[in-house]
Amino acid sequence: MTSHGKVENLLPAAQAAEEMGTTPLGVLMHLKRRLLDGVEKEGEWFVTRESLDRLLARAGGAEKGLCRSACASASKCGGCA
Repeated sequence: MTSHGKVENLLPAAQAAEEMGTTPLGVLMHLKRRLLDGVEKEGEWFVTRESLDRLLARAGGAEKGLCRSACASASKCGGCA
């Protein structure tokens, strides 16, 4: 999580969830695991565009099925099925 970042580079967690193909709760878990960078403002979480792009590139994008935990197994464990 980060406390900096330009406002124009921040996406609401719900928008990040759509791009990731997950839920806002999934985004919060990624923030907690420090797989995404973000900031909480007035009770709402925002994700940096840079960290979202980096995660999606690493995972092959939402259309490839981003593993919910983004673990190294990339869904081979069956936990993301």
